[in-house]
Amino acid sequence: MRMIVKCLTGGFVNTNCYIVACEETMDAMVIDPGFKEGECTEILSEISTHNLKVKYIVNTHG
Repeated sequence: MRMIVKCLTGGFVNTNCYIVACEETMDAMVIDPGFKEGECTEILSEISTHNLKVKYIVNTHG
């Protein structure tokens, strides 16, 4: 099974956000999507570009 892994950096302290997905099912998880206003468009663009189905959003930072 092949995976899609994309790292985006942003937010108030340049936090890494990861989008991890299965190429077969296109099910995806977004890890640490913390962002400043306007930065969510980059995350949504990646999800849309790959036709991903986000199943989980995981926050590892308090």
